[in-house]
Amino acid sequence: ELSNRSNIRSIIALDSNPIKSISAGSKILEISTPGAHGAIPGQYVTLVDVDSSIDGIAASEINERHIISSVPTTTTFRISVLSSATAGAVTGGGNSVIASFEN
Repeated sequence: ELSNRSNIRSIIALDSNPIKSISAGSKILEISTPGAHGAIPGQYVTLVDVDSSIDGIAASEINERHIISSVPTTTTFRISVLSSATAGAVTGGGNSVIASFEN
């Protein structure tokens, strides 16, 4: 389905366990990319192949199309999900997460 979208700017294979919860009670996740992602807040990113829940947030909530809420660094970006993290500072996602960035 993603290949049918003409607005895909880049598709990046992420490193192992690239997703981190920020703090207990927070609905914000930070995703690390192996190189500069070039994304800006307000753009869309679709995450796929997250293998299990992260800090109490179901994989099905993360394997979605998200609005990028902020870009702390050239190799990290943040998204908001529906559920709150349990503990905070927990990483996960597995070894095959793919991020597709839209213009």
